[in-house]
Amino acid sequence: MEGKDGAALVVRRLSFVVFLAWLGATAVVPLLPLYLRQKGASPSTTGIVMASFFLAGVLLQYPAGRLSDRFGRKPVLVGGLCAYAVACLGFLLPMTPLAYGVLRFVQGGAAGAIEVATLATVSLVVPEAGRGRASSRIYASMLAAAAVGPLLGSFIGISQMAYIFVLAAALSAIAAIPVLRGDVVPRSVHEGPLGSLTVDARLIGALGCAVALGICVGAYEACWSLLMHYKGASNFQLGLSWTLFALPYVVFFRLGGWFADHTDRRIFAVIGIVNSAIFCAIYPLIGSVDALLALSCFEAVGSTLALPCAQSILTEGAGPREVGRRQGAFSTAQTAAMAVSTMASGALFGVGPAVPFVTMACVSIAAVCFVPFLWRRVPGRVGAGVAVTPQP
Repeated sequence: MEGKDGAALVVRRLSFVVFLAWLGATAVVPLLPLYLRQKGASPSTTGIVMASFFLAGVLLQYPAGRLSDRFGRKPVLVGGLCAYAVACLGFLLPMTPLAYGVLRFVQGGAAGAIEVATLATVSLVVPEAGRGRASSRIYASMLAAAAVGPLLGSFIGISQMAYIFVLAAALSAIAAIPVLRGDVVPRSVHEGPLGSLTVDARLIGALGCAVALGICVGAYEACWSLLMHYKGASNFQLGLSWTLFALPYVVFFRLGGWFADHTDRRIFAVIGIVNSAIFCAIYPLIGSVDALLALSCFEAVGSTLALPCAQSILTEGAGPREVGRRQGAFSTAQTAAMAVSTMASGALFGVGPAVPFVTMACVSIAAVCFVPFLWRRVPGRVGAGVAVTPQP
């Protein structure tokens, strides 16, 4: 598929693939700790199992990007989808609680491979002038699934957890079908060894954005539910709050993509991250649960701006056989920051409900403050003064 229409068709199909995959994945997450407790897992074992997902992302996302540069995007994407499906079915087997951590590790590695291969494909088929909007559409599909998946899982319920695992496996397997047919990922043949990854200001600044975003997300992963219960939220309000985090991105993703492709991306990447950090800091200061729910609708505006702007800069000028490694490095940096922030935030919540949110917001802003310096010579607008990296 060539040309603008062909690239748009690939992006739409990739969006459908990741929506299916993330729908099944997020349906499992809210009830998984309860499922593990029913299987006899202690709180510490449950924490290890859940943390193994992030550990896999840190260890395997960059290798997944390297594999996609070496052998093509399609094998990595299909492999990730199939591995996730198999791991979901593994939870139906009688196992020791700690052994479920191996399955969760496989799921984390598979999810990371899916994300890296998808975004690398976008970087290959979409011209640089449209990558902000294209990557924003991919993220919107993920978050749309994240808005629906937890509600779907909660509706099925913990007593029918086996059906949730089967559903997640089926959705992942179904998502692999169009990829296998060749309708989603264009065929690519890579011959010869890979050249060295170009480490430039674009890459390092994008990694700074990934770390800053991951720090804030980690605070939510560890402490948002605790904060909502501390404020007196019901279980319904808690589930609704996660949905309200995701939906605004789905609504405004076109706006964020437009800013990435038509304005100074450097400015809006930094503004978006600072916006998210400010919201992170002020949430604990709000006493009303209804006000928290209303405010959460506006926070996603920051991510709507930051992610496509950072993605636009990340792969600009990169050769086609290094975009996978760049995506892998970006995802690894974000996942590592999330993992560290999650562990630290959980401990800090014991000091006070506001402490992890304010602390991580300050660390996030400190991290992103280096980005304008790193990007000072990077053109703000797409295509201004870009030299394409020669292929090896």
